[in-house]
This record gives sequence, structure tokens and C-alpha cells, in this order.
Amino acid sequence: MKIEEQAVLLGMSERHGVFVKDIKGYQMQLTTRQNMNGIGKIPCISFVFDREIERQEKQQIMKAQGMLKGYVFFESVGLKDNAVFIYVNATKRNIDKTNAKIDKFIDVFVQSKLKTLTGCPFCESDELTDGHRIVKGALINVHESCVETYVKKVESKIDEHEQSKGMGISLVYGMLGAIFGAVPAMVALIGFGYFVGLLFFLIPFVSFTFYKFGKGPKTKLPLVILGLFSLILVPIIVVYLYHLTAAVEGYTLIEALDLYPEFASEFYYNLGMSFLFSFIGIIISWSYIYKQSTSSTKKRLNEYRS
Repeated sequence: MKIEEQAVLLGMSERHGVFVKDIKGYQMQLTTRQNMNGIGKIPCISFVFDREIERQEKQQIMKAQGMLKGYVFFESVGLKDNAVFIYVNATKRNIDKTNAKIDKFIDVFVQSKLKTLTGCPFCESDELTDGHRIVKGALINVHESCVETYVKKVESKIDEHEQSKGMGISLVYGMLGAIFGAVPAMVALIGFGYFVGLLFFLIPFVSFTFYKFGKGPKTKLPLVILGLFSLILVPIIVVYLYHLTAAVEGYTLIEALDLYPEFASEFYYNLGMSFLFSFIGIIISWSYIYKQSTSSTKKRLNEYRS
């Protein structure tokens, strides 16, 4: 169902291009956000609070969602981790259940003493706000002067990161990290003969973590380089290991593949699966890694520019 139709069912009105509704002292908003698999968008209700949502409070909110825990997202909207986005699919058939679920979340907000953000998130002033922004699909009020100060501060940090030296040594660290990250996947494959998909996700994560040790620029270029290196690393290791296996028997890898069909079948299967899992690991981890880059920061900063 389209978001406009859901807004009607939920009794929401449009404000500055965003569907909102005041309910039990909280401002509920209806928006869309990127799906977890990165394909398409899903409708969400959102609540923006005047402070960070603490860990225990997040657990209570997740608990209120029930089994679909993956469809609760915590975001920073002006302040750190001060907003919650909850998947919703309101229809004529389930509108009563949807409203009951919303009431359940609000009960958690009340118990946690969370309050809706009404003023400018960048200052504690009681001065009447003179502007608004839509950040990650959520509407907030701001002081234009506060936004200007915030943008300049973030731009300064971006320039500092992009001008930092040490990309070369950081890339070396990142490649070493990818090698360390590949060890568990290779142990599972060689020691037990199994592909454990989750272990392949470690490779780009460990690679990027090691890259940060070198304090190199967090631009998109090194991330792409490390992503490509992580993608081909495991297949290269697989080829090398099978080369060693063939050498023990006195053959080259090409000769062993030609003479022994079972050996060849196993080799090509493992080579293909290693490349597939490496690719999936890159795709899944890319979103997390990209969020820490200056390219992502620039994109997010555009939401604050008038």
C-alpha cells in the first residue's frame, strides 16, 4: 500500500511534506527508508526524541516489536541515536492491530521518559525556532544559525579527513586485515570442508578496521580498493591451496585438473563458492563501512543545507 494511503488510515496530516500525527504527547511521522537488503524502500513510522536512546531503552523498544526485530532501526537525527524508525504496513484489515502496536511502543517511550524533540537539536535554547529540516525522512525544527554552525564544523572535519596523509600505509594495514579476516573462513573450509558464509563477512570488516589504524583518509577510493582486494583474496587463497595439494602429488594445478575429474569438480566448486561468499560479504558490509566515509558524511550533510 502506498505511503499516502497508509497516512490516511493512520489519521496523519501533511506538514512540510512529511506525514505527522500527535499521539499521546508524541509526534509520530510516516516516512520511508532503505530496506535492510539495500533493495527498495520500506514504509516506517518514526519518533524523534530530545536525547539519546540508551541501550536498555533500545532493548525495550526491540522487545515491543516482537519477532520482527530487524525492522526496528535507531538513527541520529540532529542528536546521536535519538530517533527510532519502525517498519509499518497499515492496511484496512490490520489497522486496529497496527494502532495497538503503536500504543505498545508509546507505552515504552512513556516508561523510559523519552520526550519528543520539539526545539532545535543543536542547542538547549528556549528561543523559538526559525526553520526546519527533513533528516533521514524525519521532520525537525531548527535554528538556522545553529545549522550553519553545525555544517561548517562538519565540513571542517571532512576537509581534515580528506587531507590526511598515510593512505599508502593504511592500505597495507587494510590488506593485512583482510588476510587475517580470511583465516577463519579458510580454517572452516580446509579443516572441516564447509563454507561458513558468515565468516566471509569478517574479511571486509577486519580490513577496514586495520585500515583505520593507519589514519588514512576515509574517502571512497581506499574503500573501493580494499573491497576489491577482499573480493579476490579468498579465491586466490583457494587456488594457492589447491596448487599445493597438486604439487604434493608431483603435478601442476593444470595437470591435476586435467587428469582428475573429481579433483577438478571440487576445485571449481570451491573456487566459485569462495568468490560468491566473498561478494555477498562485500555487499552486506559495504553499507556499514560506507557510512563511516567522508562521501557518506557529505551526503548526510546535504540534508541540513537549506
